[in-house]
Amino acid sequence: GHFVQRSGRGQQGRSTFAAPNSQRDYARHFNAVDRNDRDSADYTTSLRTNRWYLRVFFWLLDRCVHQLYVTMIYCAQNNIGPEEWSVYQKKHGRRRFQIDLGRDLMNYAIRNSWTNMDGPKPNWMRQSPPLPCECNKCFFCLNSLTTGIDHKRQKRTVTHFVQHDRTRTKTVGCTDKRVNLGKGTSYCKQCYRERTGTKEEKLDGIARPAMGCPSCDETICKKCWDKGYDMHRKKKP
Repeated sequence: GHFVQRSGRGQQGRSTFAAPNSQRDYARHFNAVDRNDRDSADYTTSLRTNRWYLRVFFWLLDRCVHQLYVTMIYCAQNNIGPEEWSVYQKKHGRRRFQIDLGRDLMNYAIRNSWTNMDGPKPNWMRQSPPLPCECNKCFFCLNSLTTGIDHKRQKRTVTHFVQHDRTRTKTVGCTDKRVNLGKGTSYCKQCYRERTGTKEEKLDGIARPAMGCPSCDETICKKCWDKGYDMHRKKKP
């Protein structure tokens, strides 16, 4: 059986009492509840709605997805199942698992609803031709229904900042004016790079401005900005 020790009023030392096995199991596995709640907070499928039954459904779906992920990781650690499962043990594996699970569920739904691919699509599917795709994982790529080259959207960094005169300006490069980054005060990055010694010695007495370059995302003190910001010189042609 399972025994626990408890202290009584007016009693020196502890006494031993018999306890149910459920108490031992709870003490050993209670952390699983915290992990389950944290997993739902990070990767929930819930949507904001006033229909309470949908919230119950989303809650059950989160529980099922979490249990499925935990079971799959256990199998992968014990060399059970396909080798592809081991990728979910690495960094961002939980996020990749949820993306793959959602895509596989959509593939399953399309495959069972659109049995005759030469005929019309189901009403819940987009009726326009498939967009170019090269993932080789979705239903349309696996059935050679996509054509063309997927030209991914080019990323263009546009920084929004507010100058001293409260006018809003857009820029794609470094700025000529030192502006407030809106993140509070921090140590001057250029002063830190120019100093020598340990980290504590370099931070001792260093300037802590709240302003700097929004494109470089570095806080720079006024003294360093006036004499020349070193990162500007590296980035300018």
